[in-house]
Amino acid sequence: MTLPATAVASNSPRAFVDAVLISAGLDDLFAEIFSAADVEHPKPAPDLYLTACAALGADPVRAVAFEDSRTGVASARAAGMVVVGVPSRPDADLGTDALFARPTSGPPSTSSKYSTCSAPYPTALI
Repeated sequence: MTLPATAVASNSPRAFVDAVLISAGLDDLFAEIFSAADVEHPKPAPDLYLTACAALGADPVRAVAFEDSRTGVASARAAGMVVVGVPSRPDADLGTDALFARPTSGPPSTSSKYSTCSAPYPTALI
C-alpha cells in the first residue's frame, strides 16, 4: 500500500506557511503547498481544497482534510472531503468526522468518540 499524496492548503500567507514548515522540518513532506493568495476565494469557500485536490489528481470525496478551525472545516466540507479535527484547545468542538487528540502525556491518538469513519481509503491528505 502506498501512502496518499499530501498537500498543504492554508488560509495563512505563503511566507508564514513556508516559515512554519521549514522551522518544523516538514517542508519536504508535501507534494504541493497552497495559501490563500493562490485562489480567488479563500476559506471558508472550498477553492483552496479543490485546488489542492486537483494538483494532486485526487477526487475530493476520496481525500481527507486535517483542520484546526471551523472556517477550515466549512471549506473542506464544501469541497466534499472527510474532515479530521486537530483542535488547538482540548474543549474545541470543530464538528468534524473524526478527531485527532494529543493527550497531555504519551503519544497522540484518535479519540474513540469519533472512531467510526466510513470513508474509503483516502487518495490524498491535505
